[in-house]
Amino acid sequence: MKTEKHKIYFLHILEAIEKLELVANTTSKEEFLGDWLKQDAVLKNFIVIGEAISQID
Repeated sequence: MKTEKHKIYFLHILEAIEKLELVANTTSKEEFLGDWLKQDAVLKNFIVIGEAISQID
């Protein structure tokens, strides 16, 4: 049971990393700094990663 939950958390982490990579690979620094939506998206994905990690023991 625990390993199944851990698997879900790891999938959430991987999905968040993929989204972060997409933004990093398609956005210049200047564009990122001028786009609050992208900034919020990046922040949200770091929060998802942190929350998922906190559930893995």
